[in-house]
Amino acid sequence: MEITGNTRTHWEGPLKEGVGRMSFGSGAASPELRYPLSPIPPQRQTSPEELIAAAQGACFTMMLSHVLTEAGTPPSSVTTECDATLSVGTGFTLINIKVQAAVPGITEEELRRAAATAEQRCPVSKALSAIPSNVQTELI
Repeated sequence: MEITGNTRTHWEGPLKEGVGRMSFGSGAASPELRYPLSPIPPQRQTSPEELIAAAQGACFTMMLSHVLTEAGTPPSSVTTECDATLSVGTGFTLINIKVQAAVPGITEEELRRAAATAEQRCPVSKALSAIPSNVQTELI
């Protein structure tokens, strides 16, 4: 089975001063875009590094929930903060994933192992495997 996501992006003007809009095929969002180092302060606009962080954070969170459930310890909640660092001229240099999970009946070490498995199995993590990543866990 294949699943395809779709977006449409429109940009106007030069890279540093221009603006754009993106729309998700699902209709879930239609954010405005900005260049990361734009002189225009970000006001409800997103950028490629934020979109990468969003994709990584969402996929990892759902996969961790799945991995924990498969192990017989479904989480009460999983909250993930994800940072994708972009170095202009170099590209993406780091993805930091900080996860807090409420999972009855497991230890911090079991959560760390589940998070490592989730990162290995997450399709977005696989797609971004050329970017170094760091996963931190906290059992709450």
